[in-house]
Amino acid sequence: MALVAMVPLGVVGLSAPASAGEWCGWNEICMFEDALYRGDRYVSHTAVPGRYQIDWWNGDNEISSAMNNSFDFCVRLYDNDDWTGATYTIGYDEVHSTLPGFNDRAESFIVWRCR
Repeated sequence: MALVAMVPLGVVGLSAPASAGEWCGWNEICMFEDALYRGDRYVSHTAVPGRYQIDWWNGDNEISSAMNNSFDFCVRLYDNDDWTGATYTIGYDEVHSTLPGFNDRAESFIVWRCR
């Protein structure tokens, strides 16, 4: 399974994007190219609190659906780099087959303990 490596306060590392057919695991946050968890899985990240950038060449402004398979952490997407601009929040243990009003906008995100 190819994963996009992520480093807090850094830029998301590049690996070959995983296929949506490789399901999002337990305690993992996944973001997909297309609605309904289709297309490339550009972000696959263990739920660890921190601030993360989405690489411009691998998912930045291309995320259309997301899964948060954690039970204690929430995710806030930002439409600009460095955690600025409009936001879209995904609660713990939530799946969003589309991102209404936020399709193809995510450039950075934060993960925090919300429970």
